[in-house]
Amino acid sequence: MKYRLSLRNIENLSKDNVQERINKGYRFIIYPYCISLVISNINAVSPAFFLSPKDDRKKQGFIYNVISLIFGWWSIPYGPSDTINSVKTNLKGGIDITDDVMINLTNDSLNSKKLKIEQLFTIFSSVQKSTKKNFLKAIDKTNGINNQDIYIGKYINTEATYYFLAFESISDEVVEKLKKNLRKIFYDHVLIEIMEIDKEDEIHLKLMNQGEKLK
Repeated sequence: MKYRLSLRNIENLSKDNVQERINKGYRFIIYPYCISLVISNINAVSPAFFLSPKDDRKKQGFIYNVISLIFGWWSIPYGPSDTINSVKTNLKGGIDITDDVMINLTNDSLNSKKLKIEQLFTIFSSVQKSTKKNFLKAIDKTNGINNQDIYIGKYINTEATYYFLAFESISDEVVEKLKKNLRKIFYDHVLIEIMEIDKEDEIHLKLMNQGEKLK
């Protein structure tokens, strides 16, 4: 997914200057927000703010929570859930996209304060606590899943709600049982990929590093 971002707090900086500050703890942070069009919902993100370790990341995202809380609720059925998810993300300090910015950053983009994201480093984010509880509920109801490490991540390289769930070992038969239990909990528009962990696969490694261990 290619997209463009505005950059903030990078005045008079070269790419080398940016890297020096990142080495000192600076990060590029974006804040999601949503706007309701009644029959649909627009999910958008803020410019990428270049923030120091001393900056209050939650305070920076306040205005985007205000936008979501005023304008995001009103579309059916996804407005309320999109609004809540955006607000929760921003209350945790937004989304760190430093690695994605740096693999695409040029001195020209710094001068224009506009960045075209063509290569993605980050493709997974962590999952809300309530969502994790629902996944665990479905897993506990599914016979045949042994005690093992299970990883989960929300795939962010799409506008759809898409989760990846990875097991050390799981049979095709158990996958089908688990899918049926998940469908009793999640809406049909929620996409869920279930797989066995392959540590030689880049997607699987990113899920383990960028997502989180479910149990």
